[in-house]
Amino acid sequence: MKLDLMSDVPIYRQIGDGIRGEILCGRYRPGDRIPPVRELALALRINPNTVARAYRELQESGVLESRPGGGNFVAAAAEGELEERRAAALRVELARLFERTDRLGITRERVRNAVNHWPEQPEEARK
Repeated sequence: MKLDLMSDVPIYRQIGDGIRGEILCGRYRPGDRIPPVRELALALRINPNTVARAYRELQESGVLESRPGGGNFVAAAAEGELEERRAAALRVELARLFERTDRLGITRERVRNAVNHWPEQPEEARK
């Protein structure tokens, strides 16, 4: 997880977004334990209170569950809920893409054609 210390987005929110992203891409699955507060704070070189705040907000939103003496775990969300989160993340990314391509004067039809003809495997996998 990388933090942008120059961003207007608070660090605790960047941490929360990073963990949500790791859940959506499958790095963490429901029931998996996430790094303890102190461990993540040390790895990111930030105050443990900042990580604790991020974890608290993730707990309040139902992404994490805390087990006394056991740490923090990815909440046992139904697969349908995870798919809804993935779809929402896709909508956000598509909106960003179309916003950028609109500014560049690239038509949506051209974007659709580019997507339809994009290789199935990412470039890194072809090397």
